[in-house]
Amino acid sequence: MKYIGNYADWVQPGLLEKIINTKGKPTLLNQPKTWVGHPEHEAWYKSFCEAGYDKRSFYSNMYDEDTDDIKEFNITCPIDIGEDHKWFWWFIKFKPGSVACMHYDPHTKIIPNIKRYWFAMQDYHPGHLFVHSSTMMKGYKVGDLYEFDHADLYHGATNISMIDRVTFQFTVYKDEDYNYDKKDPYTDLNQK
Repeated sequence: MKYIGNYADWVQPGLLEKIINTKGKPTLLNQPKTWVGHPEHEAWYKSFCEAGYDKRSFYSNMYDEDTDDIKEFNITCPIDIGEDHKWFWWFIKFKPGSVACMHYDPHTKIIPNIKRYWFAMQDYHPGHLFVHSSTMMKGYKVGDLYEFDHADLYHGATNISMIDRVTFQFTVYKDEDYNYDKKDPYTDLNQK
């Protein structure tokens, strides 16, 4: 991953605390319907199930533009993406014990010419694991922004610490390239 710079000033006062203290959209990490209709997706999902990850107990807490818990915050892109590009974004809170096995994100195989970014919402904490390719990220600070080497970079995350792990991700694309029919994710508001 390529380090872009530190944008700690972008983090609005109270945003991290609001995410930590609310549940957002508890979203099942295993989304079977996301992985159908594209040969690479179906092959990946088959290997996911064969490895034993087809469990209905791995959740993350997602926050996006439709999440009521953060409606009071105006989320703008931390970098200039130019007038001819658009973006979509999401925060992910991993509670202790959460796991997202090694994967690529489905939209990265469908939308051409995109750029993916990962933003640290907290300083690195032992047990907050983010792995890409064969590298584990550590030592990052709040506001550190990285660009994925390529949009469909193989990556995974888990939280084996005792405190929540919060990150911000976004994807930049040209409007004419967007042909992704995003499935509604399975959320369970009864989860924490």
